Amino acid sequence: MRLFCQEFRHCGEKREICFGFPGQFKYVRIEERIINLTTAQAFKSVEVCQSLSNMLRDIHLFRFDHLTGNIYILASESIEIVINQNGEMNFV
Repeated sequence: MRLFCQEFRHCGEKREICFGFPGQFKYVRIEERIINLTTAQAFKSVEVCQSLSNMLRDIHLFRFDHLTGNIYILASESIEIVINQNGEMNFV
């Protein structure tokens, strides 16, 4: 089955998108935060995600922390990776 996107609406300053199956659409709020990745982080995160995918590992979480500037990737059962602003990858 395919998900359908029926409409996109503004609710004050918030934006919401409608998705789901016909007759079961739900609205989801879209957070608008500016993500300021460095070039090194962008390349390293794509490299890490591609490597995880090649090893058939599920990626459960990909998060950019706007307070620290780090990227967090949680994959499979026990793989936790942090990519700092210099593009250096560390296992946690």
